[in-house]
Amino acid sequence: MSSKVPKYDEAYVWVWLPGETAPVVAGRLYAHDGLVSFNYGRSFRELGSAIPLYLPELPLKAGELPLLPGLTMPGC
Repeated sequence: MSSKVPKYDEAYVWVWLPGETAPVVAGRLYAHDGLVSFNYGRSFRELGSAIPLYLPELPLKAGELPLLPGLTMPGC
């Protein structure tokens, strides 16, 4: 009998914005080709209260954010 171990290759990132009492989904981390990348969700970017999670590494913009040289995942 063999057991299947699930392969997890993504995680949602939640954040409490300043002054708020409930967290919101900020974006998604996902693994590919030995790297872990991040992108902000559109609904988060469109919030009037949205802030970057970590500058300069994770600026608040659309699309997959490039990793800094030498990193395999965001290092914040």
